[in-house]
Amino acid sequence: MASRKIGRMSKSETLHLDTGGRGKLQCDLHFAWDNQNLSVLVQQTAKSEKVHEITDAAAYRYAPWNSDGVWLHIDLANGRLPSVGDLVLAMSLNSKGQRDLFEASMPWDVLIRCATSGRAQLAQRLGKIAPGFRLGCEPMLIEFNHARQSFIGGAQYIRATGRDANSRDIVLRAAPDCRPSINKFSYITVGRHRRRNCYRPAGLLRSASTCLKSSR
Repeated sequence: MASRKIGRMSKSETLHLDTGGRGKLQCDLHFAWDNQNLSVLVQQTAKSEKVHEITDAAAYRYAPWNSDGVWLHIDLANGRLPSVGDLVLAMSLNSKGQRDLFEASMPWDVLIRCATSGRAQLAQRLGKIAPGFRLGCEPMLIEFNHARQSFIGGAQYIRATGRDANSRDIVLRAAPDCRPSINKFSYITVGRHRRRNCYRPAGLLRSASTCLKSSR
C-alpha cells in the first residue's frame, strides 16, 4: 500500500529544495491528498556534506533545528480569513533503510483546527477541501543544523512573505482518472506569486514535529 501511494505521489509537481550554497543536501518534495490527509513525500536527491540525523522523536522535539530535515510552514487560511499563524511541520530525515524516500501525512482536521483556533464559523469560511483548494506552503531545508538551512530563494532565516517571488501555494487537483471515491488519492499543483492579506503575525507559529523514517 505504501509503495502504491509513493508511486502516485511522485506524479505530482516537484518542489525542489537546496541549502542555498551553505551545504550540499538537496531534496524534492511531492504532495498528494485525500479526504483525510495532506501528504508529503521527501526524496533526497543529493547527499549532505555534513550529516546530523536524530532517530529518536522525543529528542528531535526539543531541538528540531539541530539536524538534517525539512520544515513546512503551512498557511491553510491563505488570506481567506484571520489566522494566528502558520502550522510548522518539522520533519527529521532518518536514513535507516533502503531508499532516499521520507513520507509524512497531516490530517486535515488538525490543520483546520490550528488555522481556525477550533472555531466552527471560521472553519466554514475556509471552504471545502476539494480540487481547487489553495493553501500557502513555505518549505525550508536544513543540513546538519540551522547554520546550513535555507528557504526557497536562498534566505537563511526569513521565509517568504506569501506575496513575493519565492512564495509557494499548494493547489489541490483531482487525479486524472478521478471518480467519486472517499479514498481517492489525488495530486497537487505547486503555484507561485500568490496574493494574500498579511494575516500572519511574526512569531505566532504553531509547531508540530515528527521523526521521519526512510524507506531506503
